[in-house]
Amino acid sequence: MPYYLKFEENYPTVHDLAEANIDEILKHWQGLGYYSRAHNLHKCAQTVVEDHEGKFPSTKTELLKLPGIGDYTASAIASIAFGEKVVVLDGNVFRVLSRHFGIKKFIDIPAGRIAFKNVAEDCLNGAPPSQFNQALMEFGALQCKPKSPNCEACPLRPSCVAHKNDWILELPKKRGKTKVKEVFISYICFVSENHLAMIKRDNLGIWKGLFEMPNVVSETKSENTWQSSREITEAIKTSKSFTQIIQLDHQLSHRKISATFFICELKIKSDLNWPSTSWVSSSELSLLAIPRLIDKFLKTRDGLALQAMLES
Repeated sequence: MPYYLKFEENYPTVHDLAEANIDEILKHWQGLGYYSRAHNLHKCAQTVVEDHEGKFPSTKTELLKLPGIGDYTASAIASIAFGEKVVVLDGNVFRVLSRHFGIKKFIDIPAGRIAFKNVAEDCLNGAPPSQFNQALMEFGALQCKPKSPNCEACPLRPSCVAHKNDWILELPKKRGKTKVKEVFISYICFVSENHLAMIKRDNLGIWKGLFEMPNVVSETKSENTWQSSREITEAIKTSKSFTQIIQLDHQLSHRKISATFFICELKIKSDLNWPSTSWVSSSELSLLAIPRLIDKFLKTRDGLALQAMLES
C-alpha cells in the first residue's frame, strides 16, 4: 500500500506518468520486483495519451492492445471500471472454482484456463460483473485460502465438491513449478576519488534499466568468476587494493543468486575501461534505482562502510 500511495501521489494522472522519466519511475518501483511492469506502465500511459487522448479504452478487446496488459488485467479493468460482462481469472478465482466444482484440470495450461473461463461465465450469468469478480477474488483471498480455508464457516460448503471428497488441499492443480536456476555473480565495487563505478542494465532481463556495480555472471560456482572479464582483471592489476568483502544469497521466483562482493580502490577512474560507466558520489548513489540485491548489500556493515568511504 505505501508503494501504491506514493506512486499515485507522484503520478496522479496518466499524463503525469506518460511524461515522467523512466529512471525516476524505476526508483519509485524499487523493491517491488517484476521491473518489466514499471516499463510497461510507462509505455501504456504513453500509448493512452498519444493514441486515446488520455482516456483509457473501456472494452477488454481494446484494452488488450495496450502495452503490458494481458487477459487478467484487461478483464479486471473492463469489468470493474466499465461494467463489461467479462470474468476475471486469478489465483483466488481458480482456487474457489476448482474446489467448489471439483475441477481437476491444470490451471497453468491454455486448455485448463479455457475450461475455468467457461465455468466462471456460467456462474456470472446476469450478475453485475464488477461485484461478481471482486466478490469471487475476495472470497478466495479471505475464506477459501490455499492451506487453511475456513470450511466450517463457509456458506458454499454444502455444495462444495472438494469438501465432500476431501480434495481441499489437492486443488487447484498445476502441471508443474518453474525450475529454479542457480547463478553466481561477482560484483566489483570500484572506488576512485570518493566515487563508485555504477553501470545501467540496458539489456533485456528482470533488472532492465536498474543500476549495479560492474559484474560477471556465471552458472558455475567460483569465487573468482571476475577473472573471466578482461576489463576487470586489467583494472585490478593497477589498483591500490582489491579485497573480497561479503557474500549474499538472493532468492527470486525463478532463480537463486549467490553474489560475492569485492572492493577495488583504483588510482584513477580511467583505470577502469568498462563501457557506459557512471561514477557516482554517496548522495548520487541514493538516487539511483537499484535491484533489491544491491540495496540489501548497501545496508550490510560492509555496504555501509563502502558508503562511508565515499564520503571521507
